[in-house]
Amino acid sequence: MGRRASYTLKAMKKAIEQYHNRQENGMRLSNILKLNDIPKASFYVELKKINVEG
Repeated sequence: MGRRASYTLKAMKKAIEQYHNRQENGMRLSNILKLNDIPKASFYVELKKINVEG
């Protein structure tokens, strides 16, 4: 049983979208994570899930 997430699913989806468009919006990963208040490890876990599924 893991910890309860400190972020919302909506925030994670927004961060992933911003990550995929980072060339266009000129944002760095650290800025995206800080803006959406998402831990780096959690973000990478979600990205890995998407890459494995997609």
